[in-house]
Amino acid sequence: MKVIKLTGAIILIIIAFILYSVLSKSSPQYPEQSPKNDNKLSPSVTIEGKTIKVKIARTPDEKAKGLSGTRYLTEDEGMLFEFSPKTKPNFWMKDMVIPIDIIWISDNKVIGVEKSVQPPSPGTPDARLKLYYPTSEVDYVLEVMAGLSEKYNITTGSTVILKL
Repeated sequence: MKVIKLTGAIILIIIAFILYSVLSKSSPQYPEQSPKNDNKLSPSVTIEGKTIKVKIARTPDEKAKGLSGTRYLTEDEGMLFEFSPKTKPNFWMKDMVIPIDIIWISDNKVIGVEKSVQPPSPGTPDARLKLYYPTSEVDYVLEVMAGLSEKYNITTGSTVILKL
């Protein structure tokens, strides 16, 4: 009888230990160290007090696709094209279905803005698509919802804060 009581007590202790181990791991003791609070997970660009979460286009394929086929952008979203070394890229609206603003950036300053660039008519041949260029070399190009640059007074000379 004593053996059964002792075995039962040992089993209860083991179960209690397992439950304690599982439950103590389910809620972190130091939430400030949680990866959810890591700002690197959401790259952003801030201009004239407006912060825009961005997807970054770094590779040739990502740059070629850009926002093509995107049907909707909020004023808090955009795409940032990264160029290293600086260059004078051309942009077109191939396969775009929404109008956008194109913001040319060099050394953390806006050097130009193409406002409310309209998508081409369906079926426009590539050779007839308008090309857009910055006035000088850039290290970033930001594409955002049409009208955003007007609404937030984003103009040549505006300071750009990048959190990548």
